Amino acid sequence: MIKKNLYIFMPVLYGVVLVIFALVVRFLYATIYPQPIINADSYGYYGLAKQLTERPVLSSFVNQYRVPVYSTILGGLMARNGKTRVPLDVPAFRPVISQLLFIQGGLAVFGIAVLYLLLIQLSIPVVWSFIISLFLSLNIYAYPLERAVMTDSLASTLLIGLTYLLVRLIQKPTRRVYMLFGVLSAVSWLLRPNLLLIPLLSLPLLLLVKTNKKFIHTNIQVFCASLLLPIVFVFFNSYYHGYTGISQINEINLLGRILEFNLPVEAGKQYTTYYQAVIDNRKNNGSIMPYRFIDTYEPLTYVDTRLMGELQRFDRTVIADNLLSYVAKAVSYIPKIFSDEPPLLAIDTNATVGVAGFFALLWSISHGAWQFGYLVFVLWPVSVWLYLKKPAVSRMIPVMLGAISVSQLLVIVFFDYYDPGQYARLASVIQPQTYLFLIVMVHEYLCSRGDTI
Repeated sequence: MIKKNLYIFMPVLYGVVLVIFALVVRFLYATIYPQPIINADSYGYYGLAKQLTERPVLSSFVNQYRVPVYSTILGGLMARNGKTRVPLDVPAFRPVISQLLFIQGGLAVFGIAVLYLLLIQLSIPVVWSFIISLFLSLNIYAYPLERAVMTDSLASTLLIGLTYLLVRLIQKPTRRVYMLFGVLSAVSWLLRPNLLLIPLLSLPLLLLVKTNKKFIHTNIQVFCASLLLPIVFVFFNSYYHGYTGISQINEINLLGRILEFNLPVEAGKQYTTYYQAVIDNRKNNGSIMPYRFIDTYEPLTYVDTRLMGELQRFDRTVIADNLLSYVAKAVSYIPKIFSDEPPLLAIDTNATVGVAGFFALLWSISHGAWQFGYLVFVLWPVSVWLYLKKPAVSRMIPVMLGAISVSQLLVIVFFDYYDPGQYARLASVIQPQTYLFLIVMVHEYLCSRGDTI
């Protein structure tokens, strides 16, 4: 009886300690580095939030600038506090930002608790589940982003939730879990469009698992709904705003890749506005940062639908004509994902004493541990081969985790221009899944008993 009670009590005790520790460390960080982080993206979310509070109609939610979830949350807090007309960067707006950061920090801690439960669900011993979760809760890459008016922290929490549900769907699928996964996927996409890859990659993989044979129709329904959502979004964007796409930011990022990679642009000669601008920019050794480029040559791009449509066609034409070169150069940027330093890092990384020294130590550990992330590109194909060699439910889990990690890391180098801190910020969202993949590979193939290979 005592053994049974301990078996139930110890996971709960470890979980409580984990949550308390995560809260205390975040409180310390916020006490020492209290300033919220506001950058150019923050003003974009604020602008849309203001528009949504003033005119909450479909043409505001579906817009050519940003997907609406984050701005909807921000707008709701603005309305709740009566701050819909207060500028983002004045002291009077601080209560709204404080509440937003409280929500982000609270959800981040909730995400750590979900990771702990997920590790236990994967049959990893409770003590190790606690240690691994503790390590993930101390990941310094995440701390600045939890205190930033940006989507990254919420995206990380939602991705943890999707990962937990996917493991449930591999092990013990139900229609209810499928529906919950579909809803959370939709919310995640409307927060961060690249998260659309999660359902589009994972749902077909689930059909390979024998536990999902009874749920083929549900799987296909959720997949079709996930695929239909961006199509409907693009349709309304075209109808209301004349822009056939999801977000104009994507077009600008692709322009940044063309400038960074120094791709030949002759294929886009017919799009004279940007062709001539790129030629002139290169002749004068101008900036390869796309926003500075647009500000210099064609600032009306942000508000002129015709110009944005021309940029969209210019990007696609030039990239299609230089596809192999584009792929090779994008792949060459993978090391920057792991060498890039966390953005907006307020801590003194050279500190050696006190609380500042503690956070400097966390930075050293977090940065050093992230170098093992390279292994996902090597070991994921191995996990696929081992699954095909001997299909088993437990072997699909590393395949799924690796697919999520590799796809999201490749999205960074293929679709986002490089700016110092940018890749570390984007990669922080996918770090938990990358670490989980490596842990599960070790547990499945090195720590399990019997003939597993």
